[in-house]
Amino acid sequence: MLISEWDQEDLRRWYDLHERERVAPGLRPLGAPATDTIPDLEPEGSLLVTDYPSLLREVGRIRIHGYATVDEEFAMGVVGASAPVHDFRNGIVAAINVSAPKARVGKHLDEVGALMWRISLDLSALLGSTR
Repeated sequence: MLISEWDQEDLRRWYDLHERERVAPGLRPLGAPATDTIPDLEPEGSLLVTDYPSLLREVGRIRIHGYATVDEEFAMGVVGASAPVHDFRNGIVAAINVSAPKARVGKHLDEVGALMWRISLDLSALLGSTR
C-alpha cells in the first residue's frame, strides 16, 4: 500500500533491493535484523506478488480501486484490506488496515476495502489533503 504511488523507476529499485525477501515482509524471521539473510521460507498462503510484473499488476489494481487486499498471503484463514492516508502535501503518510478471519469477511473483502478507502479519504481531508 505505502509504495502504490511510486513511479516505475522507484518500484523497480525497491523490488531489486527486496526481491530476496519475496516482497512479503512477513517472511523475515521474528527478531531478525533487516540485514540478515532471509531463509527459504514458504508463506502461509499464496502470494500475489512473486516477481516484478506481478508487483506492477498489483500496484495497478491498488491505484484503480484505492485500496489493497490480502487473502491468506501472510496467515492462513486471515484476510485484510488497507487504504492510504494522505497529508496536506498529498503524499502518503500512513495507511489504515483491517484484518479478520476469512470465514467472517472473505466474501465481503472488496466491500471492506471500499470502506477503508472511504475512511482514508475522510482522514486525509482532516490532514489537509486535496485528493
